[in-house]
Amino acid sequence: MLTLSQREEFERHGVVRLPGAVPGESVAAMHDGFWKFLSAERGIDPHRPETWPPGTPRRLQALRRSGTFAAMASDDVRAALDDLFGAGGWQPPDRWGLPLLTFPDPDTRWSAPTAGWHLDSFGPDHDLPGVTVFVFLAPVAEHGGGTAVLTGSHRLVNGHIAATGTWRPADVRTALADAHPWLRDLWAGRPVAADAGPGVALRELTGDAGDAVLMHPRTLHAAAPNTATRPRMMLVEIIRRA
Repeated sequence: MLTLSQREEFERHGVVRLPGAVPGESVAAMHDGFWKFLSAERGIDPHRPETWPPGTPRRLQALRRSGTFAAMASDDVRAALDDLFGAGGWQPPDRWGLPLLTFPDPDTRWSAPTAGWHLDSFGPDHDLPGVTVFVFLAPVAEHGGGTAVLTGSHRLVNGHIAATGTWRPADVRTALADAHPWLRDLWAGRPVAADAGPGVALRELTGDAGDAVLMHPRTLHAAAPNTATRPRMMLVEIIRRA
């Protein structure tokens, strides 16, 4: 269940971390299954960095279809979703867990992403149309490839939708860039302070193996580079309101 402070954090920032939301045994099994697939299908060895390809491998959907990550839906994750939407108020996916994998490039200097900023939105009918769930399969530290998020940006998006009725992500993004020059600067690659906007801050998703993160689907977010020494291994699932 979510504590009062966790609910308040989610409402204010659009993001809240749930430490240890998935049991260690389940995380270890999912982590091992991920590496077994990479080794068998791609020749990628967890102990041999020379086999690690650059960037983000694609075509990992077979892992999702196989049920490898079903344990992502732990009791704590389900209880948190029940707290947000009420029992029976959210739609369980047919298969849990889309893998997110970013191999490290330690020779690259970390910088905030300028492209790929987007929403996981479902239309204008509700201020909370769903939630995006992340789970860490391995520790992810700062600059380790964790998704970049603009905390608090869901309130800007909801305000825009309420005022205009416009909810299509591309239109929302354009309107916000026009209304907030610091957003335009970020997306143009110009320097932006971490706390550049009113109630909005640039943050990376970091955590330990087994931690979960709930993110409001209208929080702006983007893939970020991994300049650490270990792969970023996470799962994501977009949950819809019933």
